[in-house]
Amino acid sequence: VGALRSGAAPVYAASLVVARATADAVCGEPTVTIVASGLGGTVIADEDEETADLITDLIGGQRSDPDRRRRILAGDGARRLSTTPWIDPADLDLCLDTDRFGFALEATMDDGMAVLTRS
Repeated sequence: VGALRSGAAPVYAASLVVARATADAVCGEPTVTIVASGLGGTVIADEDEETADLITDLIGGQRSDPDRRRRILAGDGARRLSTTPWIDPADLDLCLDTDRFGFALEATMDDGMAVLTRS
């Protein structure tokens, strides 16, 4: 939301499940800034850092790091998700399903609200 309010464009919301599509969407941009938002924008989240690294690797044409999934599963975010009673354990596997979807999620502002649209 901060990026949108600052006038940045285009802006994409990314995760592992749309990593390659997001990298493809920004590949032709003259400048790309990747922000791993973490928890509330103040606490580093392993999964966000790994997603940012993956998208950076994809933009640069580098191979994906085979240890990425292991590092995410060993991190605080995975522990938090796996011990939260209202989260189905299968959700973690779905969140880690890299490139599950072939679309990027472009973020725009509409009447003061951030809106995500498939692109």
